[in-house]
Amino acid sequence: MDLGKKITILILLVTIAISVKMIQDQSSSILDTPKIAGESSSWLYRKGIKIENKRGRLTFTEDVEIRINTKELIELGKLQPTCNDMRFLDDDNETSLDFKILGRPNTVDGCNSEDTKVSVKVTSIPAEGKTIYFLYGNSTAPKL
Repeated sequence: MDLGKKITILILLVTIAISVKMIQDQSSSILDTPKIAGESSSWLYRKGIKIENKRGRLTFTEDVEIRINTKELIELGKLQPTCNDMRFLDDDNETSLDFKILGRPNTVDGCNSEDTKVSVKVTSIPAEGKTIYFLYGNSTAPKL
């Protein structure tokens, strides 16, 4: 193999290694360490939730109802039985969103049910919608 081909292969391998490292850094900074209102996080799980804007224009301070199978998450040991470690972040991955679980614990629609209804106060929703984040899996999270 001539020197030109060896250099080309070396450059290609270095480029691939750098790209893989950049992808690993991005995913770990986004998925492994989400911030809760500026605090370091002990949440193990993070799930994006797409919020649609049915009005088709920018809206502010909307209560959005989200349905979550908390019974399954509790049975898998990913969520506290009281849902105390449930949190929501705005699309900036930093701003905590106020929320409340509708219904009572261990009822058809309360915590520890297959169809837990949660009302999340979203500060703004662009016309095209946005993604907010559901965090859970923190055994030391205090009740809000």
